Amino acid sequence: NDLLADIMSFTSIIILEIQNWFPNDPFVEAIGIFKLSDELLNNENLLEFGNKELDLLLDIYGKPQFPLFSYAIVDSNNTRTEWLHFKKLIYEDYQNLSIDKLLILLFRYYSSSYPNLIRLLAIISFSSVECKRGFSRQNLIKTKLRTTLNNDILNMLMMVGLEGADEAEFNFNDALDI
Repeated sequence: NDLLADIMSFTSIIILEIQNWFPNDPFVEAIGIFKLSDELLNNENLLEFGNKELDLLLDIYGKPQFPLFSYAIVDSNNTRTEWLHFKKLIYEDYQNLSIDKLLILLFRYYSSSYPNLIRLLAIISFSSVECKRGFSRQNLIKTKLRTTLNNDILNMLMMVGLEGADEAEFNFNDALDI
C-alpha cells in the first residue's frame, strides 16, 4: 500500500515537471503554423488556417519592441498578404512535400515573393537545442571568477565558442601570424 502511494506521488511529480518543462505557451503554439499540418490541405479552411497564430506573431514582430528593436522586423499588412498567397501556393503545388524540402524551396525560389515570411522563419527557432547550447556555453564562460565580464565580451566569447572551430582542428600558429 505504501509502495503504491509512493509510486503515485512520484508519478505526479514527474508529470508536473514535464508540464513545467513544456508549457502551453500561445507563442510556441503560434510558431506551429509553419509546420503546415494536414489542416492546411483542407480547402475549406485554407483562408482561415493560421491567421490567429500569425496575428500573435505579428503582435511581437510586426511592430517595434523597445528597447530591443526600434523598428518592426516584418511589415504586418504585407505579411498577412504573403501568408494568404503562401497557403494557396502550398495547397496548389506542394501538398505532398515535407516541411524540410518546402522550406528549402521557399528560401531558394520564393525569397522575393515572401520576404516577410522568410524573416519570420529566420528568427523563429524550431528547436530549443540552440537555446540550451547557448546557455550551456554561457555558463562555461561566465564563471564565478568572471562575474565582471561585460555583455559585449561575453557575446564575442560565446560566438567563438558556439560558431568557432573545435580546438583540436584550430591552427593556433596561423592565429598568431594574423
